[in-house]
Amino acid sequence: FMELYYDDLDLVKETFNNGLENISKQGLEELPVDRGFPPTSGALVWAKRMKIRISKPQEEFPNIEIRSIFECEKGRITQERYLEMVDILEAFEIEIYDSWKEKVPVDISRGMDKFLLIKNKDGSLEMNFDIELVTAMKEIRNLKSYGKTDLPDIANELHEHSDNLWVSMNCFIMHSTHCL
Repeated sequence: FMELYYDDLDLVKETFNNGLENISKQGLEELPVDRGFPPTSGALVWAKRMKIRISKPQEEFPNIEIRSIFECEKGRITQERYLEMVDILEAFEIEIYDSWKEKVPVDISRGMDKFLLIKNKDGSLEMNFDIELVTAMKEIRNLKSYGKTDLPDIANELHEHSDNLWVSMNCFIMHSTHCL
């Protein structure tokens, strides 16, 4: 058991390092997460899944007799490696989230400064949400569902009004279309 767990910790560390390399070359979008996730919440889920993977054996064997396998030399080394990897993953999560918190107010302000409705050549109206604004709205929704409560004020305000914004814009477009 100990050898397999030790090897799994190595594999997770290698996967994490490869992910960091991809991030440095191509950005958060290149992490292997579900396609529906925006970059920041996707990166947080990616790290959380790795943390769950390495924590599961720790949780599966709470009884003292089995936990005694961690008392041998290889067990202590494995436990240290586990704790080190948890620290690395948690630091990564904090860095990613803090970076997003610094960037998102600019993205939201820039997106809201643009015309949110545009008139097409045929006279019809369509929503003109900036991709960064749409991404911010998705990130905020996901991060709130993950229990993040310390979002920037502008992000909380956008989240509070995002449903109304979409509905109002769609109603306005539908009403305008019927009037044309």
